[in-house]
Amino acid sequence: MVMMDVAGLVALLFLALMLCGVWIGVALGAAGMLLYFFRDGLDGLQAVGFVAFNSLTSYEFVALPLFVFMATILASCGISRRLYDSSAAVVGPLPGGLLHANIAGSALFASICGSTAATCAAMSTIGVPELRRRGYPDGIALGSLAAGGTLGPMIPPSLGFIIYGVMTDTSIGQLFMAGIVPGLVIALLFMAYIAGRSAYLRDGLSEPFLGVRKTLLAVLAIWPVIALFMMVLGTMYLGIATAVEAGALGCAGSLVVAALYRQLTLANLSQALREGVTISVLIFFVLLGGMILGHGFSNMGVPQYLISLVVDLNLSRTEFLVIVTVVFLVLGLFMDGAAMMVITLPLIFPVVLAMDINPVWFGVIMVLFTEMAAITPPVGVNLFVLQGITKKPLEEISRGVLPFLLMLVLAEVIFVLYPQVVLLLPQMMF
Repeated sequence: MVMMDVAGLVALLFLALMLCGVWIGVALGAAGMLLYFFRDGLDGLQAVGFVAFNSLTSYEFVALPLFVFMATILASCGISRRLYDSSAAVVGPLPGGLLHANIAGSALFASICGSTAATCAAMSTIGVPELRRRGYPDGIALGSLAAGGTLGPMIPPSLGFIIYGVMTDTSIGQLFMAGIVPGLVIALLFMAYIAGRSAYLRDGLSEPFLGVRKTLLAVLAIWPVIALFMMVLGTMYLGIATAVEAGALGCAGSLVVAALYRQLTLANLSQALREGVTISVLIFFVLLGGMILGHGFSNMGVPQYLISLVVDLNLSRTEFLVIVTVVFLVLGLFMDGAAMMVITLPLIFPVVLAMDINPVWFGVIMVLFTEMAAITPPVGVNLFVLQGITKKPLEEISRGVLPFLLMLVLAEVIFVLYPQVVLLLPQMMF
């Protein structure tokens, strides 16, 4: 019990460091090193280097910078404008108009970018001026853009699935396949809410139909992106390539796409490399600190304590998931989704296995939690992205995003009641 008390105090210290504005990676690493010190003194700190080296030298982690680079290449080519215009042509005539384009465009951009903040920023930069020019209400417009950004971690290739797969030794290819249908379900839930709201209010928000010819031309304008998405996921689905090999194919393919759009310039390539390195380093920095803290908690016996606690309480699978959901909703009030994942996975995953919960299915639920965190005030990353772009008060953006947060909770209910929604494609893989 003394060990649990120490672990609890260190957890409070980590939260205090976060509230003081210390970088997440530093706060995680410092708290983890303190756990090693409490357990084994100065000798324990010698193990930190071994933990860091062994944690970050996993071959599967190579996929992460590859997919980041793939996304930065395409983003530097102005692909977000083409995706948004194509989405607007197809779904703009529906009740809700360009609000649907915010969701559909984000879903398309998510297929080349696994980051929620990057997806939100790319679509918001294009969407906000268009929405304002056409008189769309700020609340629902900004809420839909923030919600659309959450599709980034769910629709593969997803950085969240890569992190989860490496930390839990779960197939990244299966996780990618598992995220496709849930990602589409979430997008459809968002669009259903938008259409229902528009029909109920009779706000007249819709765009004129451009005609069959112009709509087809708008779709054909993005065929290289769709082909790239199919190539990356198709090679994994058919068992031709691993996640790392698919990431390398994605990088090569993104260069071809950039060349087809006549945007493969030295300036764009240089920008993509700089952004890719910066994003990858930031992610690995958080991972390093989180793994040090996670291993520290494991050495303290926290996972074993949690397993015994669940066994003693005799919790059902549903009761366990309800408690976990509440915990992650609370954590989402204070921290970023990636940090939340690397901190909690070493603690909660042994409990998940002990309860015989499918690790691929739980991976989708875990990424769903990070999506919720991205739009949960007061520190939801997408809210800050939109605030930086629009200069609107955080409170106004938060009100607009609340219905979409409820849609994410509804999505979790669907995935719990119908697990085959998540597991159908992974089970059909070669």
